[in-house]
Amino acid sequence: YMSPEQAQCSVKDVDTRSDIYSLGVVLYELLTSMTPFENQTLQNTDFDDLCRIIREVDPPCPSMRVTTSPADLSTTIAARRSSDVRTLSRSLTGELDWIVMKSLEKDRARRYQTPREFAEDIQRYLSNETVLACPPSLSYRAKKALRRNRALFTTAALVLVTLLAGTAVSVWQAIEANRAQQQVQASNALARRAVDEMYTQFAERWLSEEGNASETQREFLEKAMAFYEAEAAKSSDDPAIELERLRAKQRVHAMQLKLGQQDQAEEGFRELARLSRSQSKATPEGSEFAVIEIDALQNLGFLQR
Repeated sequence: YMSPEQAQCSVKDVDTRSDIYSLGVVLYELLTSMTPFENQTLQNTDFDDLCRIIREVDPPCPSMRVTTSPADLSTTIAARRSSDVRTLSRSLTGELDWIVMKSLEKDRARRYQTPREFAEDIQRYLSNETVLACPPSLSYRAKKALRRNRALFTTAALVLVTLLAGTAVSVWQAIEANRAQQQVQASNALARRAVDEMYTQFAERWLSEEGNASETQREFLEKAMAFYEAEAAKSSDDPAIELERLRAKQRVHAMQLKLGQQDQAEEGFRELARLSRSQSKATPEGSEFAVIEIDALQNLGFLQR
């Protein structure tokens, strides 16, 4: 029945609110036939630890104590009140829990301040009126938990800070990597556009001309072909990228034909026709793939004449 401030020993200004705590223990016992802390626990604990429990450990509310006690004890307690365990627990849940736990607050400023105030709240419950007691707020419970487990919370906070710092670094690195990738893609797109323009302006005209290519033309075509071969080696599930890849293959094989590499060109056009036919059936861009297939078949017909 000792209040937390009495358990501190160093507190000299113990006042009436200490009696409120003791009265709260009596009410707890009247409702549950048990004290807030198990007698056996207190009897097997040395004085210093007993005082620590009273000062720091929150007892279970009455409704919880009834349901968490050994089954035979709970059944006996309920039977003495002409009830069963579930009904008894339900009758204690809410306002009776609040009244009892308010009287057992560790912080005496949060208890009832006088026995009259305590008694009046019990009378409000009996008269079906709104009681003054209410469950403690979430912020208050969090502060109490912090005080009880300061070391644990400090460790958790350090871990959280470390995780947040690691996450921030990872996000920054991902952003930088994405930015670098975008720059590379932009550079590649610029290079591709430049080669495409050169191909359109010169190579297509050279490819249409009869006769062998000049040394300068051959050198340009070989370099352009190496570029498009690299483009053609890429693969993707994206139909737009696959279309560009097949167009690159189309140009490679056209240049092979101009450079006298008929065998490679024929094999390449045959594969190109097969790939473009497959894509024309499977994608919305089928007509564009069909154009590539027709061009490949025309070149195969030319080679087989």
